[in-house]
Amino acid sequence: MTKQQLTNEQFYSICEQFSELVVDSMDMKDLVNYVYEHFNEFYQDCSVNELREYVDNYDEDLWEELLDNEGIKGEVDDSLKTTVYSLNDNESITFPCSSE
Repeated sequence: MTKQQLTNEQFYSICEQFSELVVDSMDMKDLVNYVYEHFNEFYQDCSVNELREYVDNYDEDLWEELLDNEGIKGEVDDSLKTTVYSLNDNESITFPCSSE
């Protein structure tokens, strides 16, 4: 029997169907954990300026509160960025990078 080629539309439809099945099988704790991990990874890939913009759009006063939680008063160096490099499954190393 010859192999059939999927169209892009068919492939995307299969992805949608499978995604729906996976999400339907998850309980609320799993869904919340997945969303948390997604947001956390997304925000960790942001520059300081990008993260501050997201925080300010969420709540104008929150940035200063978050800095205060970290013991930081005043402005921060906008060029500092944290980059995450994967090592093995469930392992990572994080260090500050500078654009200089």
